[in-house]
Amino acid sequence: ILSNRTKGMKLFTCVIFLCCVLPLALQAQFPPSCDEDKSCIGRALEQTVTTGRGLQFVDVEKTPSQSTLTTAMTIEMWVQPVKQNGRQYIAGFWGPHSSPNDDKNDVWVLYITPNDQLVFEINGGVLNLGATDNTVVRTALPGTFYTSWNHIAAVFDGASQKVILYINGRATDSASNAVYPATRLHIPENKGLGMQIAGANAVSDDDNFRTFKGQLDEVRLWSRSLTPKEILCGKDRSFNGNEAGMVLYYRCNEKDNVYYLCDATGNGNTGV
Repeated sequence: ILSNRTKGMKLFTCVIFLCCVLPLALQAQFPPSCDEDKSCIGRALEQTVTTGRGLQFVDVEKTPSQSTLTTAMTIEMWVQPVKQNGRQYIAGFWGPHSSPNDDKNDVWVLYITPNDQLVFEINGGVLNLGATDNTVVRTALPGTFYTSWNHIAAVFDGASQKVILYINGRATDSASNAVYPATRLHIPENKGLGMQIAGANAVSDDDNFRTFKGQLDEVRLWSRSLTPKEILCGKDRSFNGNEAGMVLYYRCNEKDNVYYLCDATGNGNTGV
C-alpha cells in the first residue's frame, strides 16, 4: 500500500527570494480550508536538489503554537530517502553556525549520516558548550531504508531526560546526557530563525551538509512525547489535526501547481 505514495507526487521547489502574502485560508483556524484531501497515502513531497544555490527545503511559518515545544516533543513522518555522500537533514531547528562550537540557535535536529545512521540530537543546555551538552541518539538504518517507505519517529522527554528513535513503530535506541541532562529544549538566540522540514539552517553550500533527497509524507510534530503504543498504532493512519499536543501536520496531499504545504492542525504552520 505504501508504494502508492509514489503515484502523482508533487515536487515542491524552494525559491530563495520568495515574497508573498498567504491567503486567508492558511491562517490559524480549524479545520483549515486548505485541508481538502485527508487520505494518508497517494501523494508525497519530493525533493531532488540538495546542494548549491537551488537546493530545496521547506521553511515553516513561525506561529505561537511552536512555543509549546519546551519540555517534550515528537517528530514523525514516512520517508523514502535517496542515499547521499554527506549528512542529509530531514528536519530541524538547527543553526546556522559561525564556528564549530556555535550552538546559540540549535534546538533540535533529525538527520541521516553518510555511514547510514539515523540521528536525533537536541540542545538542552543554556551554557553554549557546542556538542558537549547536547543529547544525541543514533541508530543503524535497516538494509531496505533507501529502497522502500519507512516510518520514523524521534522523541524527546524532558521528564526522563531521554531522546528515543523509532523505525516502523519500534524503538531502536535511546540516549541521555549524564553530565548535562536535558529537561527542556534550548531557546534560540536569533528570534528571526525558524524550523525547516527536509532541511535545516545548518546546511552549507558544499557536499558535506545537504538537504533531504527523496520523498516525505505524513509529517507530524507534537509538543509531547508520544508513547510507544501511540507511535506504533498511529503510524499507518490519518489524523484529524486537532489531537492533543499536535503542533504541525503536513499530509503532503497538495494538488498540482500548489506551492505550499497545508498545516492540517489549523495552527497556521504553513510550509513554503
